[in-house]
Amino acid sequence: MSDIEDDESLQIAKAIEAEKTKNLFSKGASIGFFPDFPPLLIGEDIDTVLDWCIQNRVKDTTIETGKQIWVLVGGRREAITHRRLDADEVAGILNYLYNADNAAGMVAGGDPIDFGYNVKIGKDKKKKINLRVNATGGRFSKTGGVALQITLRSTSDKPIPLDYLNVPPDIPRYFRAAQGLNIIAGPTGSGKSVLMSSLIDWRCRQKGAYEKVIEYAEPIETSYPDNEYPDSEVFQSEVGKHITIKGKINPDPALMWAAATANAVRRGPSIIVVGEARGYVTMDAMLRAAQTGHLVTSTVHTIGVAETISRIVMEFPIESRRTAALDLLAALNLVVCQLLVPRIGGGVVAVREYMLFDDRIKSILLASDYADWASIIREVLKSGRAIGQTMAQDASKLMSEGLITWDVCESVSARTSTDTPIERLARAPNILERIEEREKKPSADSSSDSLDMIRFLKRLQDDKADDLILNVAIPAKLKGAKGTFNISSSPLTDKAMDTMAGSMLLASHLSSFIKTKEFNRSLELPGIGRFRVNMFVQLDHTGMAIRRISTEMPTCEQLHLPEILRQIALMRRGIFLVTGETGSGKSTTLAAQINWRNRHAEGEHIICVENPVEYVHKPINCIITQREVGRDTESFEAAIVAALRQNPDCMQIGEIRTLEVMRQALIGSDTGHPVFGTLHANAADVAINRIIALFPYQEREMVLLTLSLNLKGIMTQRLLKRADGEGRVLASEMLLNKGKVTELIRKGKIHKIREVMRHSDEMWTLEQSMAHLVKDGLVKLEDALAESDWPEELMSLVSPSATDKTNTHIPLEISDDNTHADQNGDEDELGEPVI
Repeated sequence: MSDIEDDESLQIAKAIEAEKTKNLFSKGASIGFFPDFPPLLIGEDIDTVLDWCIQNRVKDTTIETGKQIWVLVGGRREAITHRRLDADEVAGILNYLYNADNAAGMVAGGDPIDFGYNVKIGKDKKKKINLRVNATGGRFSKTGGVALQITLRSTSDKPIPLDYLNVPPDIPRYFRAAQGLNIIAGPTGSGKSVLMSSLIDWRCRQKGAYEKVIEYAEPIETSYPDNEYPDSEVFQSEVGKHITIKGKINPDPALMWAAATANAVRRGPSIIVVGEARGYVTMDAMLRAAQTGHLVTSTVHTIGVAETISRIVMEFPIESRRTAALDLLAALNLVVCQLLVPRIGGGVVAVREYMLFDDRIKSILLASDYADWASIIREVLKSGRAIGQTMAQDASKLMSEGLITWDVCESVSARTSTDTPIERLARAPNILERIEEREKKPSADSSSDSLDMIRFLKRLQDDKADDLILNVAIPAKLKGAKGTFNISSSPLTDKAMDTMAGSMLLASHLSSFIKTKEFNRSLELPGIGRFRVNMFVQLDHTGMAIRRISTEMPTCEQLHLPEILRQIALMRRGIFLVTGETGSGKSTTLAAQINWRNRHAEGEHIICVENPVEYVHKPINCIITQREVGRDTESFEAAIVAALRQNPDCMQIGEIRTLEVMRQALIGSDTGHPVFGTLHANAADVAINRIIALFPYQEREMVLLTLSLNLKGIMTQRLLKRADGEGRVLASEMLLNKGKVTELIRKGKIHKIREVMRHSDEMWTLEQSMAHLVKDGLVKLEDALAESDWPEELMSLVSPSATDKTNTHIPLEISDDNTHADQNGDEDELGEPVI
């Protein structure tokens, strides 16, 4: 009969353990009240109540002065007793659990304690389950005296098998290092100790491992089954109980942990397990142990790999941090961080971030100041350049597998990701359907959250407008070829505006915006489109202007760019500028030229510096490097100086505004590089004068000489409303640096250049282009006159008696999708480039 009872007890224990390991923390219905609760809870009755709690899969049990016994089960807190426990009863329970008559007095005197307690379960009470116990004193609200609170947390009597924890295979693979430092990190209650014990257990179960493991814990939560290991052993000690500092009353816990770690080194272990890295003295002892041929593994309270490194280094005194950082990097093997999040259908699931610190990663970090390591680690993890994954990446994977909801995924990303809220929101499943439902049933304040930002951007894309304008005290507006019109029924409030603007910013962006009151970025939202965002302050209110960017790469054929621009796109040296007012399509024309070069040059390295990147070039026949100011580089100036050292065959500068950028552009062209750029100027001769005006007076003669030798040409663009109201037409002006133009530039006679353009067969002015459009019926005369800088000249050109100068250019049209409309789709044959 005894053997049968033993088997039954073992089966009950196994069933309980299997259920616990299935979910770690399980969901379930209410467990109700403890049956026949005794009038006084003492002695073995305490174990009986705890046994009942374990059988009902309780996670936490709280026993407190003057209150019922409460438990955490299935994610809810509920009382399991009707009766409230008095002060003497709770004190007796604590003394019983701690096995000391003075435990309650010690805690009431201000010395909280943590310890482990083994409760016997089953009919014969032969099976033991570990409980982690914390006892803390506080105020008893009823009398004003001292109350005790005892919290008992269920732990596993054996490590949970690693297979049950859904651990990525990289983690155990790299946890097997022979020496160094492995860190398991996460917030309180994230299962750090569970994962660490499972990894130690997995390692000890390998045949031929021959591990001698020494573990220090406070309290001991897991008992390792030595008898199940082929050739390994684990020895466990409880800090404060088995390991303390002689002669000291209430010694510093950090000193005890450091002493324990030093003690382990003298015992020849292969693995030292430090339950928690506390203070720099403990961390220093761990680093010393890791550097003397031992594998040290420990836990840290942080939420990410980068934060773990920073936390450890910052524990050290400021004068020792650099040395500590280098010692840490030398010792590190693996950092794993995890969170426990609600699982669909009940229970929890672990979301993990991890990174292997191999020689390549260590070399990258050693080349940088340790203060920059955190940002470098985040970048290499996010970009996939390290063995590991981010928390946000793992959350997205779990969501795609149907294990967690999008809301849970978003909460993880918000805590750990470097993506802005608007980018995370756009990745939400069925977001477009949610937007459409919202539009059918608009709320009272339709501009109060970031979902409306998505709705506004979708409207901008669907209507093929140019810009979305957001200002406080007026409705959200779209601006484009069809005019300007409202897309929100009510004016935007400061709260709504700040919410939408905040969704576009990271913390680093916010500090920059507050300082400069300006911010630019590109934004790509899957399933919606690409946008250029400009954020600003007007009358102490936040405002935004957002431009829609076509995701289709513009081509010279679609835009009907004249043949001369295609030839210039393949130039071997010199500088070519596209000028015009804001929104005139400068970036589109420049992108088409770079696209042409990408398709027709061979093996070149093209470097593009933009703010922000508008069109993303895919490598075809060339290597394309695109850098965004503010994201990939600090400034245009820094990027262009760096580009000249990156062996470029061609450079594109998104916008030339400052002296230093212009200087570097001219240096680039003067040293044999083709340079393409844009400039804000309403005519070719005005553009040259703007360039000259950037430089100090004493340098202008040299600048004129440099321009005369290296400037290939300037194309100026201006958009005009089509006569039929459908879209816009591009009027253009073309200057080529040849013949008389070269001489005029060198002599500084810029005012005479326009006259040469008027009478050239290869060049033309804006007025000649406008006249051509008016005569073809594409633009109304009054609209052309309104846009012309030389209306009298334009009138003479469109008069019946005027003789047309034959030009080689074709008018370029802008369609509603913000690109030049393709007239017939035919591709012109291009002869051999002449430049």
